[in-house]
Amino acid sequence: MKIKTLFSSLLAVLFLFGLAGADVKYPNFVGHVNDFAKIFPADTAKKLETELRTYKEQTSIEIAVVTVPSLEGLSVEDYTIGLARKWGVGNKKKDDGVVLLVAPNERKVRIEVGYGLEPDLTDSQAGRVIRDQIIPLFKEGRMADGVVAGVAGVLQQLGEKPYQERLEERKNAPPAKEGLPLWVIVLIAIVIIVVIFLVVTAIMESDGYSSGGSGYSSGGFTWSSGSSSSSDSGGGGFGGGGFGGGGASGSW
Repeated sequence: MKIKTLFSSLLAVLFLFGLAGADVKYPNFVGHVNDFAKIFPADTAKKLETELRTYKEQTSIEIAVVTVPSLEGLSVEDYTIGLARKWGVGNKKKDDGVVLLVAPNERKVRIEVGYGLEPDLTDSQAGRVIRDQIIPLFKEGRMADGVVAGVAGVLQQLGEKPYQERLEERKNAPPAKEGLPLWVIVLIAIVIIVVIFLVVTAIMESDGYSSGGSGYSSGGFTWSSGSSSSSDSGGGGFGGGGFGGGGASGSW
């Protein structure tokens, strides 16, 4: 009975997590700068908008700056990736988008990086931008300056090369000598998931709790997390780029 109770509680928790972001009403995008929390002076927002538009013209990389008054009860990671997918920041075929989101009321900040830019703006680099350039200014109450500094840090890390040139360099680069190939990592992850599933199934069956009986049905609901690897070409006004949870978060 203890196993049944534990498993039932676990499913209930997963169910609640699955519903957590179901009814979130993300705002519609305005442009590259979306100041819904009203932290920017008008001239600062205009200057930043021009800078990001120019950068897109030069590199094709789309960067969206977003400030929100609330995360709607979600983590900053889940909220940001949900918004990034809904808006489709970045080109659909290149996934070359970046979202810098700030939630001043929750004191959270996130840099979300599209699939296609993860080699150019790694998690650790995004983390350094947040830690060294954004948060120190936020702690001084200089919110607008902190975001401007964060954008400058992101642009510095990405550089000025057009996205297509980056792709060509990766194709011509010698294979990395360190680390496991991606297909090996994926295979290991699949094996782990299968083993866990088989163990849980065996425990359920040995305890007389079958998924086909009167208990929970595996088809009853789906659970998804904002940090999963699936992409959504949302197309909410940008190019339809995909995101998979790459980036970094911080608080102050």
